[in-house]
Amino acid sequence: MMERKHLHGITLLGGLAMALLCGCIRDELEPCPPLRLSLEVADKNYVNSAAAARLGYEEERPEDLPFREYVSDLAYRVSDLETGRVVAERALSPVEGDAGSVEVPLPADLPYGSYVLTAWGNLGDTAAFDSDLASLGLHPGGAEGSDAYFTRDTLVYALDSERFSCGMRRLKGKLILATERMPEAYAFSEWKVSDIMSRFSAEGGYREPTTLAFDRSWEREEPAMVAKSLLAPSRKRGASQVDLRYHVGDRPSEGGNWIAPEPVCVTMSRNELTILRYEYDPCCCRFKIFILINDNWETLHIMDVE
Repeated sequence: MMERKHLHGITLLGGLAMALLCGCIRDELEPCPPLRLSLEVADKNYVNSAAAARLGYEEERPEDLPFREYVSDLAYRVSDLETGRVVAERALSPVEGDAGSVEVPLPADLPYGSYVLTAWGNLGDTAAFDSDLASLGLHPGGAEGSDAYFTRDTLVYALDSERFSCGMRRLKGKLILATERMPEAYAFSEWKVSDIMSRFSAEGGYREPTTLAFDRSWEREEPAMVAKSLLAPSRKRGASQVDLRYHVGDRPSEGGNWIAPEPVCVTMSRNELTILRYEYDPCCCRFKIFILINDNWETLHIMDVE
């Protein structure tokens, strides 16, 4: 009988030890190690910015600047994966300080579990931003909009898994149109780009393709005509057609006082520069068109898809 009681006692002690090791019961034990969460900037430069910088088309930024130098404002929400209950949130507001990351304050008594982080940054125009953090209009009013950033991640908060760092990623790319040897009389240009995604959903990604139109007048004392547009990705590979037109004078001209290169098709991608170079030949009033691929200029042909 004594042996049986002794064995029973060992079983009870073993069960209690397992409970202490496997659970974090806040009413009876020390608090769980707190969940710590920070945001960093994953995309500080475009993936091909070095090549563009060598050609003078884009400035390459240092990689060690404060968070706010890349992402100037920030909004986020942390919610329970199972219940949807919001445990922490921040309305869109400027990022302050010189730290390279932003700490996300979380409740000290947050229980172990799975949580979903949704964060947006560098939005500028809040009118294009859903208050529930569900989606963002990338080109409000048909304009290029801001250089927006986003991240979404599921955090599994458990014993020995209490520290997370999530990287903010750029949602758009940039189209650069460089024109050489244009006669000085042409001081106004306009361009259209088709099949550009106009909205980004936190859960569903890019959607709603659209066509965007831009224009610019030029001071012809400038050494080169280089136009830049922030653009969301193309609907699919090779889907975005670029139509460019140059006008005599500093505004759209009537009649035949304009000239246009052949339209070309390109692929706009997130966090990537798409660089087209238009070289005007006055002898035949035509353009040679080049695209920068892997640090090399490649000739584009009519309606060519790169």
